[in-house]
Amino acid sequence: MVDVANQARFPVCQRDAFLIPSDPGIPQADYHLFVVLTDPAKNDSVLMVNATSCHPGVPHDPTCLLQVGDHPFIRHTSYILYAKARIVSQKRLQTLIAAQTVIPRPPKISQAVFERIVAGLGGAHANPEHLAFYNANK
Repeated sequence: MVDVANQARFPVCQRDAFLIPSDPGIPQADYHLFVVLTDPAKNDSVLMVNATSCHPGVPHDPTCLLQVGDHPFIRHTSYILYAKARIVSQKRLQTLIAAQTVIPRPPKISQAVFERIVAGLGGAHANPEHLAFYNANK
């Protein structure tokens, strides 16, 4: 885990993973894993996508499934929820890290998993704004 005292200066990099709450007040165990897809050196903002747990009988986007072992936080089959991708300013992200609302979750996503995630950006649930932002800042 990252040293809490140094979180305010955590350098954001492509492929970094963060735990982010989906709603205020939820316990950290229920946070979602988000991944930085764009190169922070190319823009003041980054594109992030999150992994959401698959549940039996509940529809999910099959474009990119993550399995146990794809990242230590993934404890069961999950999927990338492209429909809820976000563009976040680095300044806002650093503020949330300092407030411990966003928790860095090393290690980085592996290159192979990252490539699977990025490959799904143009899928059926693609947001043209997010795809354009990624292409301009990858």
